[in-house]
Amino acid sequence: MNKIKEAIGNIFQNQTQKTIVFFGFYFIFFVILFLLISHGDKNYLKQEYERGKDTPQVSGTLGTNFLFDYQIMVDDNRYDYYGKRYGDTESFKFNQLDYYRDEDQFYVHQDTWNPVENPYVFYEFLDFKNLYSILGNATYFSTEDQEDGGHLYHYLISSNTLHQILYENITDYDDVANTIDITTDSSDHIVKISLQLDSMCHTIDSCQEKFSILLNFDMIGKITALDNPVS
Repeated sequence: MNKIKEAIGNIFQNQTQKTIVFFGFYFIFFVILFLLISHGDKNYLKQEYERGKDTPQVSGTLGTNFLFDYQIMVDDNRYDYYGKRYGDTESFKFNQLDYYRDEDQFYVHQDTWNPVENPYVFYEFLDFKNLYSILGNATYFSTEDQEDGGHLYHYLISSNTLHQILYENITDYDDVANTIDITTDSSDHIVKISLQLDSMCHTIDSCQEKFSILLNFDMIGKITALDNPVS
């Protein structure tokens, strides 16, 4: 032990060796710091905060049957969809017109029922497979208890992560995280999903500054089969 102390003391008495040790220490420090940053969770994928992680059950709402009210805001433009869903069928209103959906086929009623293109704007955010993936990859931030026994969950997700999920590409935008708020009832069924996606406006051409999606669900599991008005 004394020999080790003596060797260390000789190093620090030698100015050249002292300089080498000094710069060597900082070199190692910055290498470690670079590795931590480069391998860190920049895209907010599955990062766990000290406050814990809480993921509500989504299967009780998504993919079953319910009434819905969707509101999509893109800058100063607002798109509203009201209707009901049963399995892979939907009956809804948009722009004062009646629509019917059967799996991937859409129909609009104008005197008669006619095939039409998908009327949903930003449908990629409404597709339930994508919603499952978005909620599964969002990072939990905090929870608020509601007076009715439900909960309000706050999540973060980066635009880069959304691009990977929705468009299978990666942007070079070092973005501020988008926020997702999920409201559940006392049975932990999701009754509202609010996505504030302003950061996406830096990576897509469809918006300039503001982009938000609000999904409301009601009468969960209580909707009977929809009659097909087309057949």
